[in-house]
Amino acid sequence: MEAALTENNIRMMVKEMSSIVPTISEVLLPKSSSVPLNEARHRAFLSLTEKGVEAAAASSLSFSRSFSSFSAMRPFILILWNEEISIPLFIGKVLYPEK
Repeated sequence: MEAALTENNIRMMVKEMSSIVPTISEVLLPKSSSVPLNEARHRAFLSLTEKGVEAAAASSLSFSRSFSSFSAMRPFILILWNEEISIPLFIGKVLYPEK
């Protein structure tokens, strides 16, 4: 059995995931807008035989986010900044962006 998931089901699953793994930072759900989700699947298996019962279930969520595009025609410096602790994570320079 495989079922499509509604947005409410997805929100409940993500909430449950973050209670299991409290350090999950990749999944952020906006409160008022749609969930940035490509695909959600839930598959369940149940087998009842004379030998006994076998059951399994699995869920998967595929998120996507669109990122802004940036193009430069001259050299530039880039900084990847961590807002939480106010430090740079990466600093780099691009001398020849056309290559």
